[in-house]
Amino acid sequence: MWGFDFRKYLPKPKFTGLHLYRHIYGEKSTLGILTYKGISFYTIELPWLDNKKRISCIPEGTYDVVIRGADQSAKFDYEHLHILNVPDRSYILFHVANYPKDILGCIGTGLSTSKDMVGNSRDAHKLLMSLFEGKEKLIISKL
Repeated sequence: MWGFDFRKYLPKPKFTGLHLYRHIYGEKSTLGILTYKGISFYTIELPWLDNKKRISCIPEGTYDVVIRGADQSAKFDYEHLHILNVPDRSYILFHVANYPKDILGCIGTGLSTSKDMVGNSRDAHKLLMSLFEGKEKLIISKL
């Protein structure tokens, strides 16, 4: 299962923003593939638990995403992405994370994946941030 490359089955994007395709909903995590500017990243989120704060991934939908500086965060000393207007949630971010224990409702990106984890998250995050410009739309959907 983990050797299977889901990326070749992704639909062609109809817009230029970020698109997160969730493909594994597990007990400990939700795994997906994020596409942006022709590059694919693996993602890790918490499992779906009805959008409960700090224990669930966020609902599928369309969101605005902006850069959040290190100076705006008490926790992260690097730039990261802030997902805006998530229903009943605040400070949902894209940040460095490899395992479900590293996130409280946010999204981690990686360059590899396995059960309940993504690998090379720091490198993936640096690449994502180097591509990001200002403000974008994010669509989250099932694959």
